[in-house]
Amino acid sequence: MLLSKQTTNIKIYTKSGLANINGERTGWYVGWVENSDCKIKTFALNIAISDDKAVSKRESLTLKRLEKLKII
Repeated sequence: MLLSKQTTNIKIYTKSGLANINGERTGWYVGWVENSDCKIKTFALNIAISDDKAVSKRESLTLKRLEKLKII
Protein backbone atom coordinates (compact mmCIF):
# COMPACT_ATOMS: atom_id res chain seq x y z
CA MET A 1 0.00 0.00 0.00
CA LEU A 2 1.14 3.48 -0.82
CA LEU A 3 0.26 6.79 0.75
CA SER A 4 -1.85 8.25 -2.04
CA LYS A 5 -3.46 11.29 -0.40
CA GLN A 6 -2.76 13.31 2.71
CA THR A 7 -4.35 16.32 4.38
CA THR A 8 -3.94 17.76 7.86
CA ASN A 9 -6.71 15.42 9.11
CA ILE A 10 -6.33 12.18 7.12
CA LYS A 11 -3.95 9.88 5.31
CA ILE A 12 -5.24 7.52 2.60
CA TYR A 13 -3.23 4.43 1.71
CA THR A 14 -4.26 2.54 -1.44
CA LYS A 15 -3.53 -0.22 -3.92
CA SER A 16 -5.27 -0.65 -7.25
CA GLY A 17 -5.33 -3.51 -9.67
CA LEU A 18 -6.88 -4.96 -12.79
CA ALA A 19 -7.42 -8.56 -13.87
CA ASN A 20 -8.59 -10.12 -17.11
CA ILE A 21 -9.91 -13.64 -16.55
CA ASN A 22 -11.53 -15.40 -19.49
CA GLY A 23 -12.20 -12.06 -21.16
CA GLU A 24 -13.92 -10.52 -18.13
CA ARG A 25 -12.08 -7.54 -16.69
CA THR A 26 -12.30 -6.70 -13.01
CA GLY A 27 -10.74 -3.69 -11.31
CA TRP A 28 -10.21 -2.95 -7.66
CA TYR A 29 -9.17 -0.09 -5.41
CA VAL A 30 -8.49 -1.01 -1.79
CA GLY A 31 -6.90 0.57 1.25
CA TRP A 32 -7.51 2.42 4.45
CA VAL A 33 -8.06 5.92 5.80
CA GLU A 34 -6.21 6.99 8.93
CA ASN A 35 -7.60 10.03 10.74
CA SER A 36 -5.79 12.45 13.05
CA ASP A 37 -6.70 10.25 16.07
CA CYS A 38 -4.94 7.29 14.37
CA LYS A 39 -8.28 5.52 13.87
CA ILE A 40 -8.34 3.40 10.72
CA LYS A 41 -11.24 2.67 8.35
CA THR A 42 -10.67 0.11 5.61
CA PHE A 43 -12.35 0.09 2.20
CA ALA A 44 -12.49 -1.99 -0.95
CA LEU A 45 -14.02 -1.32 -4.36
CA ASN A 46 -14.43 -4.20 -6.81
CA ILE A 47 -15.85 -3.21 -10.20
CA ALA A 48 -16.56 -4.91 -13.51
CA ILE A 49 -14.64 -3.04 -16.19
CA SER A 50 -16.80 -2.63 -19.30
CA ASP A 51 -14.54 -0.13 -21.08
CA ASP A 52 -11.24 1.68 -20.60
CA LYS A 53 -12.96 4.73 -19.09
CA ALA A 54 -14.10 2.62 -16.13
CA VAL A 55 -10.48 1.84 -15.23
CA SER A 56 -9.78 5.48 -14.41
CA LYS A 57 -12.97 5.83 -12.33
CA ARG A 58 -11.91 3.41 -9.57
CA GLU A 59 -10.30 6.11 -7.45
CA SER A 60 -12.97 8.77 -7.95
CA LEU A 61 -15.83 6.35 -7.22
CA THR A 62 -14.13 5.25 -4.01
CA LEU A 63 -13.37 8.79 -2.83
CA LYS A 64 -16.94 9.95 -3.54
CA ARG A 65 -18.30 7.05 -1.49
CA LEU A 66 -15.88 7.76 1.39
CA GLU A 67 -17.03 11.39 1.34
CA LYS A 68 -20.70 10.37 1.36
CA LEU A 69 -20.02 8.11 4.35
CA LYS A 70 -18.25 11.05 6.06
CA ILE A 71 -15.03 9.06 6.36
CA ILE A 72 -13.06 11.75 4.52
